[in-house]
Amino acid sequence: MRRRTLLALGGVTLATGLSGCVGDSTGASGTDDTHNGTDESVPEYADQLEECNLISMQYNSVPEEIQAEIDTAIEDGPYESDLLLFDRAVNTRESSIVKDGTPYEPTVESDGESKRLELTEVDAVRMPEPYRVSVENDDDREYTVGLRLESGDGELKLDSEVLVPAEDGVRSIETEAQEFGTYTLTGELVDEESNESNTLRIGDAYKSPFEARISDGELRVTQVVAELVPCPHTEFA
Repeated sequence: MRRRTLLALGGVTLATGLSGCVGDSTGASGTDDTHNGTDESVPEYADQLEECNLISMQYNSVPEEIQAEIDTAIEDGPYESDLLLFDRAVNTRESSIVKDGTPYEPTVESDGESKRLELTEVDAVRMPEPYRVSVENDDDREYTVGLRLESGDGELKLDSEVLVPAEDGVRSIETEAQEFGTYTLTGELVDEESNESNTLRIGDAYKSPFEARISDGELRVTQVVAELVPCPHTEFA
């Protein structure tokens, strides 16, 4: 087994629908589990809704009419409507809706003029793609860099060595990390001495890749923390 010295890197630089059963023209009750909404009461803001690109969407942040759609989809099964407000306000390709601490992944299917919302409970909110690490080298010599990424519960998400050219970088090093949460990035300049520790996060404000930067023979970790802009629908909540 190779003997490696791992140095801890540190410091962040841093919707209304009424539910019901579908009946046939004779009045007999159908057996479809889909619950339908009507357009009898369309909120005035419906045409002003814009898609929000947050990955983790909080239930309490959306208007009551969208909450009603979510409640029906969670409690009674798939919700179908000619005017699905949820689909207008949420990026259903990448986002999860979080209610009472439980995340749900949405699926929206279109059938002619109506849309059907299904919410599936999941164990965690995840980035659409695995998180990445980049290494930048400001020095005029190359380095071999060891990188190790662990989740908050100690699960290994990256264990790799990369050769970083002088005054250049190695970018988009893919990890196995996708879940929102806290991670520890541990690394080393192989055959050098550099010591710094850091705890990093994955979340809506932490979408930029972890970056390890070498300067004057020392390896440091930075992470850009974005200022989140409120979703367009919050003004109607």
